[in-house]
Amino acid sequence: MTDDRTPAESEPNPASSWAAPSGERPVPPAQPAAAPAAAVAAPPPPGRRPGLPLPAILGIVGGAVLLLVLVVIVGGIALIAASRSGSGGGGTPAAAGPQSVVRSYLTAIAAGKASTARRYLTGDEAESPMLTDAVLQQSRSIAPISGIRVGKPTGGGSTADVPVRYRLGTRTVSASFHLYQQDTGYIITSGLVQLPGAPLKGLDVTVNGVRTTMPDDGLQVFPGAYRVALASPALALTGDGRVDLTSPDQFLRYDALKPELSDEGLATFRRLVKASVKHCLAQRTLSAGCGLSIKSPLRDGVRFDQGSVRRSSTPEMTAKIAHLEPTSTLDTPSLMSAGVFKSPDVKATGSKNGAHGSFSLLFGPVLGTAYVDMSAKDPQVSWR
Repeated sequence: MTDDRTPAESEPNPASSWAAPSGERPVPPAQPAAAPAAAVAAPPPPGRRPGLPLPAILGIVGGAVLLLVLVVIVGGIALIAASRSGSGGGGTPAAAGPQSVVRSYLTAIAAGKASTARRYLTGDEAESPMLTDAVLQQSRSIAPISGIRVGKPTGGGSTADVPVRYRLGTRTVSASFHLYQQDTGYIITSGLVQLPGAPLKGLDVTVNGVRTTMPDDGLQVFPGAYRVALASPALALTGDGRVDLTSPDQFLRYDALKPELSDEGLATFRRLVKASVKHCLAQRTLSAGCGLSIKSPLRDGVRFDQGSVRRSSTPEMTAKIAHLEPTSTLDTPSLMSAGVFKSPDVKATGSKNGAHGSFSLLFGPVLGTAYVDMSAKDPQVSWR
């Protein structure tokens, strides 16, 4: 006889078909052992190690390169800014107050550091040719700056005035500086002192050993002591030429730098005037140089013969020329002048009322004022 059941029916599942006898607590059949929660991975094959995927490696390398480029760019910008701030004019630290700026400015001058001091000035002021280390070093040797004391600033808004006291050599001096606040911090707008040009305009001078031609409007310099000298050996300044310039609002007396003749220049001036007078006295004509011309006929009717005039110096005239003391003119400092104001003896032949004879001129022409430009390569005498 054949079995019509399917295999699934012929072998019933014990877990689903088992039942406990009546009256007994069912006891489930034994369960198979569960597999571990995580299996231990097998070690990689020899010769291969775990690593990052290629896209991650490329990302890391690219990021490092980008960071390096940014560092180079930022460093370059910082160097450019530093070089600009050190070139003079407006490079003060943004956080520096007006007192700190003035103190740093004077400290740099006292140390002879012109480039540092220029950073606290406006661009226009920082262009003066005398703002150099060489000029400052000479100032320090003449009279150093020390004992800087900065007072409380006054003013408001974007401006400030800062009073200071300091020693210049052995002298205690006072000054005041005006400042203006920019985006980069305070900057000094009146930090230099004027070395006046009017007494020396157009002359070749040396300022603390640096040679220049004095402009009409003078030279701007740092506060300090200066020694001015004239390049021409014929000219000199009163004393040793030292001037102390301590404050932006300081004004020197006009004659503080007034040129005068050196011993060599004085001898040259007198020699030139003497030679000029000798030449004029030697002329036999009615017309003569040095202001010694004669008009004929005279008021009394005397007519001098042309070519018969003889002019000669008097003892007074000779003595006056030998001791001339010339002074400089206001408009041209190197133009020296001295007045003689003496008349020579004058004799000539002539006629009066039909009678011919020899005549002496009692009230003849007078030597006036002699002028000599002592800065000229070939100085000449002119008379006025």
